[in-house]
Amino acid sequence: KSLLNGLNTILKDLHKIEQETAKKQLKINLNSIKNPALKKYASEILELHQSGVGVRAIEKYLKLQHNAKISYSTIHRFLSQQKAENG
Repeated sequence: KSLLNGLNTILKDLHKIEQETAKKQLKINLNSIKNPALKKYASEILELHQSGVGVRAIEKYLKLQHNAKISYSTIHRFLSQQKAENG
């Protein structure tokens, strides 16, 4: 019974985190992204960056997890453009 209560608490916490993340998410104009790989992983890149992951680590993550070759400069430029557009 205590395990079930613990799981319920964890689920409630996760739900709160998801709601907070949704509020923080930036709007992405996918039409302005020409790089197909960048377009495919744009929301994941933003989510990682908002969680405190650096550009170099994002670049490595995309390569290892998705075999996506998106350069540091492309990711950095994308994040800078998003910041400029969304404040």
